[in-house]
Amino acid sequence: MNVLTIDCDWAKTHEKFLQLIRLTLDKYSTADELIFIQEHHQAYPFIQKGDILYNIDHHHDLGYENNHLTIEKQGMYGPANWVYALIYQKIISEYHWIANIDSDYYFPDIENKMNGVKAFTRELTLDKIHPLSFKKIIICESRRYEKSAAVTFDVLKTLAKNHKNVKTIDSMNSTTSIHV
Repeated sequence: MNVLTIDCDWAKTHEKFLQLIRLTLDKYSTADELIFIQEHHQAYPFIQKGDILYNIDHHHDLGYENNHLTIEKQGMYGPANWVYALIYQKIISEYHWIANIDSDYYFPDIENKMNGVKAFTRELTLDKIHPLSFKKIIICESRRYEKSAAVTFDVLKTLAKNHKNVKTIDSMNSTTSIHV
């Protein structure tokens, strides 16, 4: 199943903000479930084996400065490495990251560990997303990383108010355990 996650820190400009509004107005109507979370790693339990993950995010969330090792050695993941946890646990079959032009694309310490997914792409526009449908959309506030993300999050949440199935997860744990 195609799963879309949106990290509100992606909308760093007025144009990006408007692009997210247009996209969600289009995609909300066909989604079975909308989930609103505070931090991106809270999406992990909502992703199921074989899912194809499309992640609109300023960050790749594969891990920074070897923090992927906390997954491998301690079974702990957080906001910066939750996607790598999904790959390491062989949960997702593909990972498509929609980044910003200035998003950090450097992750040499885990590049050779991406064999667990059939496809990994990095896109700089929403073009790949528009023709797709998503049964599950997960929207992350990420206020800790981008203060202005709170406004984007609130607008996206308001646009979802009439949707039939909306969940809100308010907990803000900084790390979570998985079975390794």
